Amino acid sequence: DSDRCPDLQRDVYLQDIHCVSSLCKAYFRELPNPLLTYQLYDKFADAVAIQMEEARLVKIKEVLKEL
Repeated sequence: DSDRCPDLQRDVYLQDIHCVSSLCKAYFRELPNPLLTYQLYDKFADAVAIQMEEARLVKIKEVLKEL
């Protein structure tokens, strides 16, 4: 049954944040190429490891601009 597509017209799916987030996760998981590229993985890892929040956000924005 997990291969069936859910009926997204039913309100119950849109009211339950768990259904919405599961759908988003499934979509990203099924993409042929990752959203955050393999080429930028090390830069993303370095950026999120920065302790100071402001500096971390600046670095993440810099890496995102490279996408």
